[in-house]
Amino acid sequence: MPKVSRLLLLWVAAQSLVSIVVADTARAALPRGTLKIDVRDVSGKAIEAKVTVQPEKPLLTESPGADHRAVVRQGDVYVADGLTDGNWIVEVEGAPPQLVRVFELRTSGIVFVVGPAKPKKPAPRFNQPSRPCEALEGVLVEAIAFEKGRLAAGQLAVHQGKKVICGATIAGGGASLKLPVGTFNIDAVMVGGGHAHAVYAVRVGRTPPPLVLRSN
Repeated sequence: MPKVSRLLLLWVAAQSLVSIVVADTARAALPRGTLKIDVRDVSGKAIEAKVTVQPEKPLLTESPGADHRAVVRQGDVYVADGLTDGNWIVEVEGAPPQLVRVFELRTSGIVFVVGPAKPKKPAPRFNQPSRPCEALEGVLVEAIAFEKGRLAAGQLAVHQGKKVICGATIAGGGASLKLPVGTFNIDAVMVGGGHAHAVYAVRVGRTPPPLVLRSN
């Protein structure tokens, strides 16, 4: 091989290596978020399943399959940590995939229901709200939800007057919300069919207490 060709190949390889290092360094420097994946049967009981998480738009430097992120089972939920801010695709065996928005320095949640609700009927879906409370400006409120004496999974909606201002997914019995100062009506629907309602106030200069939801 001519000397010029060898030098050109070495230069190309060096540039590729630099690109990978720069991409990895930039990605490592970005603030990260955490995603909780809660998999339930139609009764609301937590179950085990094969779970995969990957970015909606993987980096070009990654080889096929290398963009999947590690998922660890912690208690009744699966947790993917160290995710960059943006959209992620979550796949659970036995259920349609879902697109989830992860926020930096926050814990987001998503719920999958596996199994038919009734013969020839699909299982209910608990998609991430179109306007998540994580995106609002305000103070951090931690919600804790129970159904049938156990930590629940489901979804809640925050009302101010007659307007729904945001929503949140309840995964592993919890949800994180950012709420402005004010008084809110909060309604929750659980996977097992239960409902909960609470009136919650965020006041100036006060640390907000936990928001506790118990299904009827």
